[in-house]
Amino acid sequence: MVLEEARRQKIVAGPGGPPTPVAGPAGPPAVVAGPSGAPPSQASSGPSNVAVDNQSTRAGPPPAAAAAPSQVDDGSTYEDAGNGYYYRKLANGGYEQQIYVKDESGQYVPYQSE
Repeated sequence: MVLEEARRQKIVAGPGGPPTPVAGPAGPPAVVAGPSGAPPSQASSGPSNVAVDNQSTRAGPPPAAAAAPSQVDDGSTYEDAGNGYYYRKLANGGYEQQIYVKDESGQYVPYQSE
């Protein structure tokens, strides 16, 4: 009974006062000045550690001369991907998963990595 009375009195009394304040930010964050304008232009384009060479030594098939898709007898077309590779677009609008290249005679042959 004594314990019950002590608990009741503590509940009635409430907390001992307002919560203690916790230190927080004093205001808005400081403004940081960033770069203004475009970076200074350089004579060469690209990173400085890359040699600039006008002759390309890229590997892979040569770029195609014709940009227009080529028609095939079953209604599908070969569309140039722009990098020497071709994708076969089927008559229903879907694409075949195989990648093609154009050989010396102008025929489209499946690409095989060496």
